[in-house]
Amino acid sequence: RAAPLLGAEIVEVHLWGQTNAVVIARMTNINGRSYMDLRLLACWNGRWLNTGNEMRSTLEEARQKAAQLRAYHFVEQLRLSRPIPPDPDARLRQLTDFLEREGADPVEFLQAALEHYRIVILGEVHHRPSYWALNAAWIQRPAFARRAGVIYLELPAHNQPLIDRYLEEETCVSQLAIDTLRDMLWMGWPDQSMLDFLQAVWEVNRALPIAQRLRVVLVDMPRPWREIRQRGDWARFEVDRDRFMADQVDRDQREHASDPRHALFIVGYGHAMLDLTEPGGEPMRSAGWYLRQRQGESNVFAVFPHGPVMTNSGRVGGRLA
Repeated sequence: RAAPLLGAEIVEVHLWGQTNAVVIARMTNINGRSYMDLRLLACWNGRWLNTGNEMRSTLEEARQKAAQLRAYHFVEQLRLSRPIPPDPDARLRQLTDFLEREGADPVEFLQAALEHYRIVILGEVHHRPSYWALNAAWIQRPAFARRAGVIYLELPAHNQPLIDRYLEEETCVSQLAIDTLRDMLWMGWPDQSMLDFLQAVWEVNRALPIAQRLRVVLVDMPRPWREIRQRGDWARFEVDRDRFMADQVDRDQREHASDPRHALFIVGYGHAMLDLTEPGGEPMRSAGWYLRQRQGESNVFAVFPHGPVMTNSGRVGGRLA
């Protein structure tokens, strides 16, 4: 396993500020496949220390990534150089006064957005029970189904028949929803709160006339793991997930244009952004960004909960956002 590292050919070194560097090396993995390795380094007390690595297929892609890392470092340094407010307590009072003056009940706030916008994107931090409890409480209010006809979810689209069956059954067959969650990632998606949310949708529909029942549409890229046995099998399904999800929402909106009710799109908050940019100024092409381009600014609204920068597995790696 040491052979690929010992055989690495250093191609370029990108250095900035005498404090950070990226070393680009051409490497060959144990299967004989060539790739570019980017080793990230930072100078600390006169020593260059490893801070991580990235991999790209070509030298040009590696150079682009190195440029992004440099731009991000520049922005990060600006952020860290901000002066501490001379009176932190006064600054905090400004924020708390704003919340007391402008704050609203979360469900009422979301319902007001749904009344106004054709598509409301609700960004989520995965695996937070309180978040899904809020969602369930919202959809259980009669006002929700009067104004919303469909809920789009970040779940694999190939399992749409399972969810359709789940909502059509006269008894709640949880296994149909569980099978859908299992296909989210290779190790499944163990989220009891999300399962409870789907049950809440089923219960709401039981009390509604068939023509007014909520639809649930799965819009994420297919992941039929039973069909994936080799690397080539996975390649058939690999897509730009943000563009794919936006495509699915856009298509469904056109196919159900006769329904005057609006739509709720629940998706990880990284996919919900509307107009954030990369450090270099390029737009972050999230699902929300694509939808706003197609549906128009006045038709798309996005919001996500206050939460830390964290991974899907729950590891917190950054400040509160």
